[in-house]
Amino acid sequence: MKVTEKQWAAFFNEINPGFFDPDHDKRMQKDKPSSEMFLNLREFDENCYEKKFSENVTFGYLNKDHDELLAVVKKVMPIWVPLFDGRTNVYCGFVDGKIVSFCMVEDLGEHILVGERVNIGSPGCAGTLPEYRNRGIGLVMLRNATKILRDAKYDYSYIHHTYETEWLKKLGYEVVLCWDERGILWS
Repeated sequence: MKVTEKQWAAFFNEINPGFFDPDHDKRMQKDKPSSEMFLNLREFDENCYEKKFSENVTFGYLNKDHDELLAVVKKVMPIWVPLFDGRTNVYCGFVDGKIVSFCMVEDLGEHILVGERVNIGSPGCAGTLPEYRNRGIGLVMLRNATKILRDAKYDYSYIHHTYETEWLKKLGYEVVLCWDERGILWS
């Protein structure tokens, strides 16, 4: 399915209504464009990124103390803390049983793209504690979350508002739109 930039923009506005209203908090870095990324899950290669870890590094859904998660989110991105309200599934990377990386695994619902009805999921608000970055834990966590979405029969995975495009391209995600505080940046 070939989606044009204007169709991606329409999708963006549908899923993020009012995002460019002057009073909407975009939570963005000034003077640095943000990107929207998509991955067709029928084309997702779960072997696109491999990393071996010792036995003390594990991955899975959070099923324990929510306060520990909030403390980790606060260290990574304090403005995200209210978003982790316990109503969304959270997938994590753990070292010795402690949370070191996290992402929401969200159902964004059914949408129409280029006349086709598609189900869209999202590994959102992904972060890794600074002392555990550059080890592959966060990327493997996102690879696993993307596989979960694919196995749950989502058609597409959508990543909203990211600056980490080169990192996410390793998993097959593609930039479909860029924007800054003024709105969508047309190519």
